Amino acid sequence: MNSLELELWQRIAGLQLSVSHDFHHIQRVQRYAEELRRVYGGDPEVLTAAAILHDLGRGDRSRRHGLESIEASRELATAALRFVDLGAEKKEAILHAIVTHDQPDLRPDLLEARILKDADFLAGFGAWGILRIAMWSGETGRRVEEVVEKLGDGMRRRFDSLEFDLSREIARRDLLVAQLFLAELSTEHRTPLGHGAQGAYVVIDGISGSGKNTIAEKVTAALAGSGVKALMVEEPGEHFRNLRHAIPCNQIDCAAPHLAKALFMADRYLLMEQTIRPALADGSLVVSVRSYLSTAVYQSESDADAYAIMLEYNWAPRCDLLVVLDLEISFALERIRQRRKSPGDFETEEDLRKHRLRYQRYAPAFNARRLLVVDAQQTTEVVTEDVLAAIRQCALGRSKNSGL
Repeated sequence: MNSLELELWQRIAGLQLSVSHDFHHIQRVQRYAEELRRVYGGDPEVLTAAAILHDLGRGDRSRRHGLESIEASRELATAALRFVDLGAEKKEAILHAIVTHDQPDLRPDLLEARILKDADFLAGFGAWGILRIAMWSGETGRRVEEVVEKLGDGMRRRFDSLEFDLSREIARRDLLVAQLFLAELSTEHRTPLGHGAQGAYVVIDGISGSGKNTIAEKVTAALAGSGVKALMVEEPGEHFRNLRHAIPCNQIDCAAPHLAKALFMADRYLLMEQTIRPALADGSLVVSVRSYLSTAVYQSESDADAYAIMLEYNWAPRCDLLVVLDLEISFALERIRQRRKSPGDFETEEDLRKHRLRYQRYAPAFNARRLLVVDAQQTTEVVTEDVLAAIRQCALGRSKNSGL
C-alpha cells in the first residue's frame, strides 16, 4: 500500500461503508483499474484515489440509490480529499470519475473516468458480481424479481457499455458465469441418476504411487474368488490411446489440457457405453481404476475449472463407492523410485503434493453414494480388506451379487 492509499484509508476510516461496497470491492476495482491503466494509460494517483473513494455514498442509508448516491459519494470524497496534497486539477478529475462511474448510458470525458467506470463494472461481473448484487439487494430490501433483473438485463447493459476491448475480453467469461447461474435458477429440479442396474460400480483413485492398480486387481480377484461376477477396467483406455495416436503431435501440443480433457471424455464415454453399463446391466461388480475425478485433479487449471469439469460429467452414472487411496508424499515417491521405469510427467514431489491436496478437496464433490479414504501406507493386504469391507458394508451386492 503506497502513501496515497494509506492516507486516503485513514481519512475515511470513520465512515460507514456499505457491506456490499466495502474493502473487497474496492480492492477489485483497484486491480482492474491498474490493469487497464497499464494498457491505456492514465494518471495512477487519480485512479487510485477514485477507486478508493468512488462508492462512499453507498453507506448513506438515506441516499443509497441512483444520482442521490452518486452525489453523496461526491460530497464525502470532496471532504476526504480536502487536505490531500494532489492539486486542484487532479482532485477535479477524481470527482469527475466518481460522479460518472455508475451510469451505463454515459461516456465520461476523461480517460481516468472511463477506466474507473469499466473497472467498477468488471468488479460486478461473475461470481463476485452475483454475491454483491445479492448483498446489495438485501441491504436495500429488493425483491427476488429485481435481483434476477439486475443479474440478467442489468449485467448485460453494463457489459455492452464497456469502453475498452480489454474490459470486454476480461468480462466475457464472467458474464457467462452469471448467465449460467441465472439459467440454473429457472432449471427444474433434476434427480441424480444412478446406473439403474443390478450390478455395482466402484471407483479406485488417488495420486501416483498410491497403488490403485494393485488394489483394484486384488479386490477384483477376491470378489471373483467368492463367486461374485467382477470386472476391472482402467482409465484411460484403448480408445484414448487410439485417439491420441491419430493426432499429429509434431504439429500441435498433445499435452494441452483442453485437448487432454476432450480425449478423456471421449474415451470415458465409449468405455461407459460399451463396457461398464453392459456389465452393470448384467449384474457384474465393476471396479474402475481412475475416473473423471482424475481429470479434475490433473487437467484443471483452477478450482473453478475442476468443478466445471465435474459438472460436464453430469451424464455419467453415480458410482456406488469411491475409494481414494491416500498416503504421504515421501511414501509415494519411494514407491515410484522402486518401479522399473522412469517417473511420469506428474510424479515430481511438487506435483504429487499438489494433486494430493486436490484429491482431498474434490473427492467429496464426486458423484458417489459413499466416499472412502483409505490409508494407502498400510500393507496391500490391509488396504484390500478395507476396500472389500466397504463394499460389503455399503450392501452394494444386489441380485446376482447378493453373496457379497
